[in-house]
Amino acid sequence: MAYTKDYIIDFNPSGSTVKAGIRYCDDNIDDLVTNLNAHEAMSTNAHGVGTWAIVGTGLTQTLYNKTLSSPTISAPTITGTVTASGATISGGTIQGATITGCTISGGTLSAMTLSTPTLTGTVTASGATISGGTAVNQTVQAPTLTGVVTAGGATITGGTTVNQTIQAATLTGIITASGATISGATITGGTVYNAILWNSRAATVTTATATGGVDGDLWFQYTK
Repeated sequence: MAYTKDYIIDFNPSGSTVKAGIRYCDDNIDDLVTNLNAHEAMSTNAHGVGTWAIVGTGLTQTLYNKTLSSPTISAPTITGTVTASGATISGGTIQGATITGCTISGGTLSAMTLSTPTLTGTVTASGATISGGTAVNQTVQAPTLTGVVTAGGATITGGTTVNQTIQAATLTGIITASGATISGATITGGTVYNAILWNSRAATVTTATATGGVDGDLWFQYTK
């Protein structure tokens, strides 16, 4: 809001007397003090924000229509529909979200969809769907992995992998890898059906004598 003087001193020879001038100054100061005190208590309609509230650094408030450029958000809880293009989220809990083309370091991912993310550090992705992306030295628990996913040095516990590529991973627990290609991995305590292993070399299990094939193929002959 703009402030104006209520009293004007006339300096012409026939203008305001000294007494009147002093009184005008005093009245203007009184008005100024009143306006400043009112301004101090204002939470809206100040500094060009219109009817919206002024944002305080220590206040609990709901913000609308804000753009955060290269922010650092520590240990947040983010719910609902959130668009965080190019953001870096460290720690915190993200539930039921769809995240595309992001970098996630640490944190807990619960029941969400990740599209082409880069996952680093210790990440718990309970019930999450991860499509594409790169997982580096992390722990992913009970996710559904689809598309081409590179899990370099990652530990994947539980979950379902569909038509994907997992490289240099350690897979433990009950994992269903339908149509997946697994290379350079360690598989503990699992059952593997119709998979491509040993760096994509063909493997044949049969009672017949080995025949055909190319260098590097594996042939397992057994007797009943």
